[in-house]
Amino acid sequence: MVAPGDAFQHYFWGEKNAGYDVLLTNLKQGANAAKEFHEILRERANYEEAFCKSLRRLSEKTFTINAVGSFLPVWNVLKKYIENMSKIHGEFSVKFKDLCQELNNFKLDTISKTNKMTKEQAEIVKTAASLNNIKISLEHVNKCKKMYHQRHKELIEGEEALTKAGSILDKTEKSERELEKLQQKFAKSQEAFTQAENAYKASVERYNKAQEEYNDDMTNSCKFFGETEQDHLGQIVEFARRFGDMEGDLITELRKNCESVLGGLVGYTPEHLIEIFVEEKNTGVEMCPLMQVELLTVNDPPVLSTTPRPLHDKSRQALERFMNATTAAASGPYTR
Repeated sequence: MVAPGDAFQHYFWGEKNAGYDVLLTNLKQGANAAKEFHEILRERANYEEAFCKSLRRLSEKTFTINAVGSFLPVWNVLKKYIENMSKIHGEFSVKFKDLCQELNNFKLDTISKTNKMTKEQAEIVKTAASLNNIKISLEHVNKCKKMYHQRHKELIEGEEALTKAGSILDKTEKSERELEKLQQKFAKSQEAFTQAENAYKASVERYNKAQEEYNDDMTNSCKFFGETEQDHLGQIVEFARRFGDMEGDLITELRKNCESVLGGLVGYTPEHLIEIFVEEKNTGVEMCPLMQVELLTVNDPPVLSTTPRPLHDKSRQALERFMNATTAAASGPYTR
């Protein structure tokens, strides 16, 4: 396996030395990735908390409802299911919040470190200076090269003018003075060309030196970028793994709760529910007897109420006198 620093050293060169900007941008985006990941996890934790609260209210509502008749056994299973689901989401709401807080700390630490590195890290600062030096050197090279080509053009034009003048002089006997002017101008063009050539060579030499310095500095920066990226990815990927495990654990617990409900409902057929209801609520197996007419004779005492009630002393004494009088009358002179 290729080390991160080695991989960066091999694949971030190319034209215009664009590799440094790519790696520096990636370093800054690492902090942004932590920030965006935290936002997603924070929203996920909020959703979990809101859902947990809704389930808790639903669970509380189920415990206020009992008038469901023979459906009660099934209702109790459903109440337990909703109660357990509320507890499960409550536990994971806390777990999501804790993970979110850890990720927030990581985000703040990453942002702080990134800002500090881009301003103070020796490898980054030095490579940035080298890259800037290359840009300045390249601008100077282009300027000198342009001047060099311009002086070369002037030299060619001067040579052609001198050759043409010499040819015309042979035919028209042109003055020596005019030819000397052309020769002097050509000599100046040669001198200007030589100066431009030397300046162009010096600019290229300066650029190459700057490029070599950049190559050395960039090599060190690639190693730093690689090691930093490996450490950053190791931590943020671990957060992602924990988040995934947490979601998986939540699904597992919810599945167990669902299986528990299904298992609890297996035996509750309509016949079984009726049987349970009869066993718990039955009021007896014998029918009430038919009512018989109870006829009274003149000798029977009056029945004032079908429901006996206690008598006060005076009432009792009056009743006793009445009963005694009735008995005496029945055994009087007409009794045989």
